[in-house]
Amino acid sequence: MKRIGGFFCVVASVFLAAYGPSAAAQAVEEVEPNYPMTSAQPLSFGPEVFDAVTSTTTAVATANAYMGDGDADVFSFSAIAGDVVTMDIDGGSKSGAGSVDTYMSLHRPASLNYAVKEYVDDAPLDPGSLGTEDSYIPNVSIDADGVYYVSVAGYPNKVSDGGLFNGGPGNATGTYTLIVTLVRKASAPPDTGTGPGPTPDPQVQTIGIEIKPGLKVISRINPKSRGEIPVALLSSGTFDATTVDVSSLKFGHSGDEQSLKRCLKRGIDVNRDGKPDLLCFFENQQAGFEPSDEQATLKGMTAERTPFEGTGTLKVIPEKRRGHRRDGDNRQDRDDRDDRGDRRHR
Repeated sequence: MKRIGGFFCVVASVFLAAYGPSAAAQAVEEVEPNYPMTSAQPLSFGPEVFDAVTSTTTAVATANAYMGDGDADVFSFSAIAGDVVTMDIDGGSKSGAGSVDTYMSLHRPASLNYAVKEYVDDAPLDPGSLGTEDSYIPNVSIDADGVYYVSVAGYPNKVSDGGLFNGGPGNATGTYTLIVTLVRKASAPPDTGTGPGPTPDPQVQTIGIEIKPGLKVISRINPKSRGEIPVALLSSGTFDATTVDVSSLKFGHSGDEQSLKRCLKRGIDVNRDGKPDLLCFFENQQAGFEPSDEQATLKGMTAERTPFEGTGTLKVIPEKRRGHRRDGDNRQDRDDRDDRGDRRHR
């Protein structure tokens, strides 16, 4: 097969700066469903590595995924104008023998329909690719701030304009690794704290959050439940929730838990103050709540890399009230049903 060129894209004239292992984030495992595009799974980038020669920082996000029969996978990440992004499929291993034949596209944030660039094959091979079927999109210059989407399908299927999954038979199944590398211009090198005096911590903005928005009572949490916890990030006069880097969000017992499942793509006015808020959903079991917890913490960053933090009150259901539930029960606990009843009768 031939490499397919993209459209409406600008390819950077410079190559990506070299990066070491310290730039890579711990690989996340794919969580289904992550298609259609409104169910995209956010990527998590590792620490930024500064390059003094090019005055840039480099960060890497990695996801291990499985391409099922007739499947499509969509991942999201935040970028700002001027970033240079490379997307690479490595280690595509087909069930049986050979490589998974992937078709990868990058979609801009203005519309889920708009593919920035798409490629079929990786030729010549880059390190980590098992065959030319591993797709590769190098050095794409980002021209607008927002959340971008990387879609992966098995050739000849693809996620095309209109967000449609189309193609025909021949979609191979197997595992693959997606690697997204983001290079950003740095206005100044990071302060490592080696100079005179202590290095001040970045100013953390305090924001308002609402756990299980719409309730008139304190949110009740069953740590054993396999459900999701809805959390609203509330906009204010000093904070715009629509500018959040979704991939940076963490929520739970300490605020360091990687529990994010998904966020709605459009802001909604949860508290009816005329400002769009951001509604996100977090994996209940990954939030790590303990019996003594009386509040939850959410941490994250804006697209401009400003850190923020918010806390909300909750009540953890005592063990004696949930001991009769089977571990494999996928339903929400009894108190969650009560919560939904409260919401309906507001």
